[in-house]
Amino acid sequence: MEALLRRELGCGSVKATGHSGGGCISQGQSYDTDRGRVFVKVNSKAEAKRMFEGEMASLTAILSTGTVKVPKPIKVLDAPGGGSMLVMEHVDMRYLSSYAAQLGAQLADLHLDNKKLGESLLKEAGTVGVLGVTGDHGPFVSAEDTAWSEPVTSGLRVILVSGSGGCSVLERGDRRVMVLSSFCLRGRGGGHTERPFVEQFGFDVVTCCGYLPQVNDWQQDWVEFYARQRIQPQMDMVEKGSGDREALQLWSALQLKIPDLFRGLEIVPALLHGDLWGGNVAEDSSGPIIFDPASFYGHSEYELAIAGMFGGFGSSFYSAYHSRIPKAPGFEKRLQLYQLFHYLNHWNHFGSGYRGSSLSVMRRLVT
Repeated sequence: MEALLRRELGCGSVKATGHSGGGCISQGQSYDTDRGRVFVKVNSKAEAKRMFEGEMASLTAILSTGTVKVPKPIKVLDAPGGGSMLVMEHVDMRYLSSYAAQLGAQLADLHLDNKKLGESLLKEAGTVGVLGVTGDHGPFVSAEDTAWSEPVTSGLRVILVSGSGGCSVLERGDRRVMVLSSFCLRGRGGGHTERPFVEQFGFDVVTCCGYLPQVNDWQQDWVEFYARQRIQPQMDMVEKGSGDREALQLWSALQLKIPDLFRGLEIVPALLHGDLWGGNVAEDSSGPIIFDPASFYGHSEYELAIAGMFGGFGSSFYSAYHSRIPKAPGFEKRLQLYQLFHYLNHWNHFGSGYRGSSLSVMRRLVT
């Protein structure tokens, strides 16, 4: 292992430390190098590379927002003897206690980050290469004529995003704005970043919640994304594994009820950690840390589902979070819907001990 890390990381020296850890999925070990201490997660499964590539992409995406601290990912490598490993920055972590409220605020900032990118896009549209267009094929008008006084993410929809040499078209109601792609968003560090506003739900790569892969194909409609790409794959595994008749009948009934839980709700895609339970949060002397993400762009409320299932988050966390993102009408019932995914995911990971919880949630939601 030391020889592999020296070669792949370009280090002169690598030595294992006394720091090790792991969970039910992977094991970890820290190493001192002449370039600093790193933490290496190792998994021997054949599909581990896909899992770690998704985790690296997730950490990179969260890191780019500058909102909440995550370990900086370095590289995914083939592990000696088979499987894969993820090399990342070592962070001295302790149990989350002093910074729970700060984590709530920073998590809300993470969830609001993409929305703010969209707002910045339209705010700066009048000062960079921008043309407005009305109707499906209406005439181009001046940038001044396209100014929107309402909150820009109210009903905002991006209907076209082309490559770096093209443009973005943003629509609300019967009005559209075309933004030339030379536009750059100003980053928090004072420089510029090409981070785009993300208008759909999904992610660029497969991510794994546990070791099971999540379908992250980009989709315009959140309700359809959640039903087809989160719950349905879990139900397919339940059917294949046990053929549980009651579960399948409840899911058939629940699918008809799901759209009603989202009536009148406008959802701007938010970058999510994706598996934020008490075992994936910590703190150091500088503040809170989150790790082991399974990210995608989804509904911000989804994040709070597993957070409330296994404890570890106090009232100060929720107060700080909801001071930035208040609960929308119907929040509690949607939270149950989002918890259903995690109960099913645990059923498919760990067995039928989670069957009762899964069915109970579905029964409550269909009545």
